[in-house]
Amino acid sequence: MSASAVLAGFVAHFRDEIAASDYREGRAVAPIVMETASTTPRLAAVTRRGFQDLIATMSARLAEKGLQPENAQELATLAVTGREGALVVSRALQDPEPF
Repeated sequence: MSASAVLAGFVAHFRDEIAASDYREGRAVAPIVMETASTTPRLAAVTRRGFQDLIATMSARLAEKGLQPENAQELATLAVTGREGALVVSRALQDPEPF
């Protein structure tokens, strides 16, 4: 499996989940962070750690596929941020196209 396949699988999982649930599943964390994390230090720490772990895991998978560590980190960050945005926009549009 290539780095491209890892990214494609990551995106497809969330796209397929949200579409199959008629846009009820596939919860984006971004709205929670935007609304509450800045006022709740414990929640901010939990969401920060969750994103850090997700990015680190994705980065490690991409590095296993041959990407340089700094490129893997950058691409993992982009994939996670893109996924969050796609979940929010896909739900609003009731359309999987943002993925």
